[in-house]
Amino acid sequence: SWMNLAKHNAPKIFTAGTNTFFVLVAVILGALLVTSSLDLDEHIHIKYHKYPRADGEWTYVYSRTHYHSNSVSSQELFPPYPVCSMHWGHDEHHISTIDLAILAQYTYAYKTSDYHGPFGHVYTAMQETFNLDGISACIVKTQEYFTVGRIIATRFVTGTACGDKASKGTTVMAVKGSSQVYDFYVDATLWAMVMVFQAMSILVPMLDQLPNQLFATVLYEFPQQDNIVFNNIRAMYKQLKQHYPHDEFVLTGHSLGGGIAIAAGGSLSVPSLSFSGPGSHFSRWRFGTSMERANRNVVNIQPEYDPVPKVDRHDDMVQYIQCRDTSQILTEDEDFPHRNPVKCHSIYTTLCELWRACGDEKQRSFEAACKDLVNPANKGRYLTKGQQKRMWTGLGEKLFFVQLVLPVLLLGCCFCCCYRPFCKNFRKVHLA
Repeated sequence: SWMNLAKHNAPKIFTAGTNTFFVLVAVILGALLVTSSLDLDEHIHIKYHKYPRADGEWTYVYSRTHYHSNSVSSQELFPPYPVCSMHWGHDEHHISTIDLAILAQYTYAYKTSDYHGPFGHVYTAMQETFNLDGISACIVKTQEYFTVGRIIATRFVTGTACGDKASKGTTVMAVKGSSQVYDFYVDATLWAMVMVFQAMSILVPMLDQLPNQLFATVLYEFPQQDNIVFNNIRAMYKQLKQHYPHDEFVLTGHSLGGGIAIAAGGSLSVPSLSFSGPGSHFSRWRFGTSMERANRNVVNIQPEYDPVPKVDRHDDMVQYIQCRDTSQILTEDEDFPHRNPVKCHSIYTTLCELWRACGDEKQRSFEAACKDLVNPANKGRYLTKGQQKRMWTGLGEKLFFVQLVLPVLLLGCCFCCCYRPFCKNFRKVHLA
């Protein structure tokens, strides 16, 4: 059977040939993840912008027609992305999708002292960003920057008593993404093998033709080095749940943090919103979750041309968003050019695109943070003329093919050369 074949071959992963194979996988996958997940310019600059309320700021698109500077017909409405209308946690706290994007962004602050007042940069930014309309937001748990799967927990309450255990609050556990060398090693241990299967499927569509349980079993039988990541988030959730028994909990995160939020959200049955996180379909048994749990608990926001969410497959609800250069002004008949995959993966690009397309119901100002990414004249408007008949619209798409597809093809060749026992037994069982 498929299950017996998987269990018979999975323990043979550490043969001499496959050791060579995994070295090559680590090098290629590491290079791909570094170029797609790490924007050096972002890590040099401050990562904790303030988003203060300002009169006349851009609210949800449905509340008006297009932005007044647009040249398009004033009779056309521009709806926001559906995910922008979602709310998380207790209704009275009005936690929106863009709020969770801000919290995912705040997890990257290097110093733990930045999260504590009165002089911490993230602490002071949160006062202006979230303490509005009688709602208070307090950071209740932090972890060191070099903790893999670092969690920053923020509690929202009505009033000012964030520490009151008897009050009804919403606690958001935000998981940091890849920002240090060891993070990329964890990326490889969690998703390298499923990328191998995806690489092979470019040549032979086995992921579509064979039962998905086969690949889920193979991944489940591999030695697991990722327990420390999921044990960390389970322990933090248990501790906070005991401390705030009346709270609703929400998970969020970006990149690696988004992938952890997807897996842990299903495993813990906690509502989760991921930004550019890899999927959990074939890895679900390894991560202790299921297809139904992902269906019911998780949403993933996936910018076009971002390669990281294409790793594995998604059982969660996926909201696709545009990733185009909206810093320039084009006519109605022109399509905005795509950004490169590195920019598409950035949490800043995602945050600013959500604000550009949806606005902010709390009327906060994002122009300081998004000034290099969004021209105010492009708020709310469509970025394409609708047909997109051309296959290649610029050099960016060609570079995307070179950056993502060719390394995946190379992984497939490495698999064929180095992991022959599985292929040989497969032929014996099914081709004899």
